[in-house]
Amino acid sequence: MRKFISVKTAFSKKFKRYRFEGVWLKVLGNVTKGGFWIIYGAEKHGKSWFALVLAQVLGQIENVAYISSEEGISGEFVGAMKRAGIDPSQNPFKLNEHITFAEIKQELLNRRQAPSVIFIDNLTTYKDEVSANDILKLFREYPDTHFVFISHEDNGEPDLAIGKMVKKLSKVIMRVEGLACFVSGRVPGGQILIDEQKAVLYHGTEVTEN
Repeated sequence: MRKFISVKTAFSKKFKRYRFEGVWLKVLGNVTKGGFWIIYGAEKHGKSWFALVLAQVLGQIENVAYISSEEGISGEFVGAMKRAGIDPSQNPFKLNEHITFAEIKQELLNRRQAPSVIFIDNLTTYKDEVSANDILKLFREYPDTHFVFISHEDNGEPDLAIGKMVKKLSKVIMRVEGLACFVSGRVPGGQILIDEQKAVLYHGTEVTEN
């Protein structure tokens, strides 16, 4: 059993935080590193596009691995990378196609130069090998690793039991709809437009006013 600590000890703890700028600072603040984030939404609304933009931002700060489990490194995925403005000369993150959760632990987490941020796109591809309890174990075993999970949506919530568990554990919740991302969780919150022109066509001008 873990020992209890005093309030004074808790207040004296040092936490590693992201130092964002611009709109990222506005909606995320100086959020602590590590833990779970989730990006979810209906199909074809810009989830992977936004995830790639976020991966590029985090790739300027941390060592990022992006697992494109749903699309692989396909022509469509490469096209999404180009739309996201990924600059290959900057080499902001490393890519891989589908690997199992066991391989994620063996090849990514349990090695000397493990990435500090791992994107898993998409949770649906792991539905037959991962349970909600496996997600909880991952959260507890690797608290210092920052996981960003992408999930499909069902009735306004992440799809499947594993998606719902990830959302419960996530400090940052990002719901994508109509090429706009609405951010909530234990951060200031707000919205980020993935494509302003198309987002206005979908949501109306109030999306820019907010």
